[in-house]
Formats: sequence, structure tokens, C-alpha cells
Amino acid sequence: MSAGISKDTTAEVTEINSGEFSMTVLKEASIETIKKLPDSCSVDDILYEINFIAQVLEGLKDAEAGRVITTEELLKRVEEWAK
Repeated sequence: MSAGISKDTTAEVTEINSGEFSMTVLKEASIETIKKLPDSCSVDDILYEINFIAQVLEGLKDAEAGRVITTEELLKRVEEWAK
């Protein structure tokens, strides 16, 4: 269902240099996303979207800080977990 995160929100996140992502950015992105959801959506749908946005913002911040791994490393870790 994801209504998405705007390019403006992504740009704001990349400006965040330290600490957790800005709650203001999360709130603004959540409000914009909720506005785009259909009137028939449930509270669970709204909560799912807010959680999704928070995870994306955290991921963008991690990527900006260089906290990333390669696909190969990810597959290696998954293989280890499966043992």
C-alpha cells in the first residue's frame, strides 16, 4: 500500500548528520503519506505506513553514514543464520 516518501523528505534526511532521524521529518512524511491514503484504509494500514517510513528514514541515515553491506555479505549472513 505504501504511498511513498517524497524526494523532499529524502533530501531532508540526507541533511541529518548525527543522532536519530529528526522526529519532525518523520511526522511531516507521515502526515503527507496519511493524506494520500484512501479513506477506506484501516488504523493498521496507517500504522504500517508510519513504521515503513521510519524504517526507510533509518536506512537512509545508515547509508549516509556508510553503515551498509554488500549483497554478497548479506547472502553470506543469511546462509550462516540458516545453519
